[in-house]
Amino acid sequence: MDRALGRGTQQQDLRTSESRERTLLADDRTLLAWYRTAFGAYALAVGLGGIVPKVAPHASSWYRVIGVMFAVLGIIAPIGGAWQYVVFQRQAGKAQLPRPNLRFVVAFGLLASLFGVGIAVLIGIGA
Repeated sequence: MDRALGRGTQQQDLRTSESRERTLLADDRTLLAWYRTAFGAYALAVGLGGIVPKVAPHASSWYRVIGVMFAVLGIIAPIGGAWQYVVFQRQAGKAQLPRPNLRFVVAFGLLASLFGVGIAVLIGIGA
């Protein structure tokens, strides 16, 4: 009976470990979705705030305002995504699969946000 119970416990531990790994991989995909959102927002910011006013001579100044707003959205997304990722990774515990370095995740998020600040400033000054 103890032998059967021991095997059941091992199988349960394996299922728990596999479940944790799937959850951690889902968190990786969520982080990448935050970054994709930021880069999409930057593309919209450049298109609406930078290109449209130069191509359409009678375009409203609202295009620049909306472009800056998309840049701000792009600034917020990677910071929020990196924050959520770090918090979840610390709460989830030790993983068996190799994990990205949390410092790299935070640095990449901050760098992506810094690009957004540059885009917002360039659109705002009309460069």
